[in-house]
Amino acid sequence: ASMVSPFATGRDGKSLLTVVDLIREGRACLATNLATYQYFIVYAFTLTTIRTMLVVLAALSLGEYVWLTMDVGIGIVMVWTMLQSKPTKELCNYRPTATLLGLRTITGIVFPYVTAIVAVVVAEAMLWSQPWYEQLKPLDDIHLLPAQWMLRGDNYDSAIGMIALILALVNTAYVNTYGGRFRQNILWNW
Repeated sequence: ASMVSPFATGRDGKSLLTVVDLIREGRACLATNLATYQYFIVYAFTLTTIRTMLVVLAALSLGEYVWLTMDVGIGIVMVWTMLQSKPTKELCNYRPTATLLGLRTITGIVFPYVTAIVAVVVAEAMLWSQPWYEQLKPLDDIHLLPAQWMLRGDNYDSAIGMIALILALVNTAYVNTYGGRFRQNILWNW
C-alpha cells in the first residue's frame, strides 16, 4: 500500500483534508492514553498507600469482593468508558501534552491521590474518636491464620479504605472521560 492511500480515500476521494482527520484522531489517541495512564498511576499509588496504612495499622486487609469490584467493575468497565471518547469535530489550535511528567499530568495524578489519602486519615480519626469503636488486631485478637487473609477485611477500618479507594478511582475515571479540547465528552458518544 502506498503512503498516499490513506489520504486518497475518505471524504471525497481526492482531498488531503483527511490529514486533518488523521491529526484529530492522533491527538485524541494521545489524550486517551494519558488519561488511562493517569488512572492507573492513581490506582497504583492510592491502593499501595491505603494497603500499607491498613497493614501497618493492625495487619488488616481489604475484603475479597473489594478486589473483584476494583479489578472487574472499575478496572474494566470504567476504563472501557474512558476509551469511548471520540475525537472532537474541529482540530484544536494546540497539541495535547505528551509528557508523562508534565504539570498537567502530575496534577491529574496528585490531586485525586492526595484527596483520597486525606479522606482516609480524616475518616479514620473520626472513627477512632467514637466511644463504641474498638480497634481490631486480627493476628492477636481473633488469631487469624495467614491463610485466612480475606477475613482481615471484615472491619470498619478496611471499609473506610475501600470507600476512599473506590471513590478516588471512579472519580478519576469519570473526570478523564470529559474529553477536553481533543476528545468529545463521553456523554455525546452514544
